[in-house]
Amino acid sequence: RLLVTESLFSMDGDFAPLKELSELGRRYGAMGFVDEAHAIGVWGEGGKGVRGGAWDIVVGTLSKSLGSQGGFVTGSRELIDTLLNKARSFIYTTGLSPVCIAAARTALSVMQDDPALRSRVQRLAARLREGFRQQGWDLLRSESHIVPILLGSADRALACADHLQKGGIYAPAIRPPTVPAGECRIRFSVTAEHSDEDIETLLTVLDTYKEKR
Repeated sequence: RLLVTESLFSMDGDFAPLKELSELGRRYGAMGFVDEAHAIGVWGEGGKGVRGGAWDIVVGTLSKSLGSQGGFVTGSRELIDTLLNKARSFIYTTGLSPVCIAAARTALSVMQDDPALRSRVQRLAARLREGFRQQGWDLLRSESHIVPILLGSADRALACADHLQKGGIYAPAIRPPTVPAGECRIRFSVTAEHSDEDIETLLTVLDTYKEKR
C-alpha cells in the first residue's frame, strides 16, 4: 500500500493535513509518499517543506523555488538502491548538467541563509489574499503563496486572463484537463521578486474586471 499526497496543492494553494495522513497510513500499513514540490523554499523550517508526521518517501523539484532543473527523491537506502537499478525513468534519463547542479546548490544556500526572502513571499501572499477577499473573489482554500481565483467557465477565465494581460499582467487561464470542468480559474504565484507595488497593481487591475460577480 502506498499513500500519496502533495504537501501544498498546486491548484488550490492549500496544505494537506500531513500529520493526520501519516497516522492514517501507519494505521493501515501503507508507505507514505509526499511531494514537497510547491512548498520547498517557502514553507517549513529553513524552507525545507511543511511535512509533518513520518514519511517514507519525499520528493521535490529543483525547478520551482530553486530556479534550476531536475528533482530529487529521499528515502531509505533500500529505496534509493532500488530506484537507481530499477526505475526506467531514471536509467533512461540524461544526467543533469553541472551548471544545473551548481545553480541548485547555490539556491539551497541562499534559501537557508536568507530567511527574509521566505518572509517576504509569505507577507506579499497574505496581502494578495486579503485584497482578493475584500474584492469578493472566491479563493477556494488558498493559504499560501499560490493564490487562485475561481471563475467557473473557460470563457470567463479566458476573458479575465485577457483583461489582466491588457493591464500588463501575465496570468494564463487554467482550464480542463488541468482542473475539472466548471472550476476554471486564474492562478497567481507570489515570488520574492514581486514588490508591494506589484501586488497593489494586480489588485487594482483585477478590481476593474466587470464580469467578476
